Amino acid sequence: PDSLRDDQRAALVAVDAVAADRELTADEYAALVRAFDVKGAVELVVLCGLYGVMGNMVTAFGIEVEDGFPAPPSPPF
Repeated sequence: PDSLRDDQRAALVAVDAVAADRELTADEYAALVRAFDVKGAVELVVLCGLYGVMGNMVTAFGIEVEDGFPAPPSPPF
């Protein structure tokens, strides 16, 4: 959305890249570092990777959503 701040847009683009299993472009990476510095950029990408691994584990082991929790979205997102 156009209403996002630059830092929010940089984070969203980075998360989308990780979820799509693609490399950040030089411009995308530069925007992420401007917004969060190198440490923050690495932290965001690692966090995305961690959630991806956890999602794979949940899927592999057939873990069901407990009653009272919302159902996860189904692809395509």
